[in-house]
Amino acid sequence: MKYDKCPKCGCDKYYTRMRVCGTSEHYQRFDGEYIDNSQLHDGIIYKDLWKYPRCANCDYKLKEEK
Repeated sequence: MKYDKCPKCGCDKYYTRMRVCGTSEHYQRFDGEYIDNSQLHDGIIYKDLWKYPRCANCDYKLKEEK
């Protein structure tokens, strides 16, 4: 995809729909201090459900340019 904005409305954001499944551990400290949870997504599986992303503003399907 080679868009820098939506060709229909000019929005600079887009989104996709995904199926997400799996398990993970989220660690916290008793004193509330920050703790690294960078492994949070290691056990998660992501699967795209749409062939094309869509504009976040107008929902236009951002198909590949020809």
